[in-house]
Amino acid sequence: MRVLGAVDLATVGPLRKCLNKELSGLHRAVVLDCNGVTFLAVCGITLLLDINDQAHAKGVTLRLVAQCRVVLRALEVTGMDGLIPRAATVAEAVAQCSI
Repeated sequence: MRVLGAVDLATVGPLRKCLNKELSGLHRAVVLDCNGVTFLAVCGITLLLDINDQAHAKGVTLRLVAQCRVVLRALEVTGMDGLIPRAATVAEAVAQCSI
């Protein structure tokens, strides 16, 4: 799943709905490509942590693809950078999910 643009109060609800749908399906893994994110508000970081917890509870492998400074810096500043498994590329994330 590719996320583009700002993740803030205006967009976090629809994004949460889409992610919840992906996690409730028959998927064993979800790759979340955030390289197109231009702004990541605190509510977006909270969403990422919530989705990570939900995926873990459901036995779904979640990988965050993030090489853009906006996402990396937001995770780093909040101390969340080590909590969500990440990959450098979508291909790498898919390979990690296939293991």
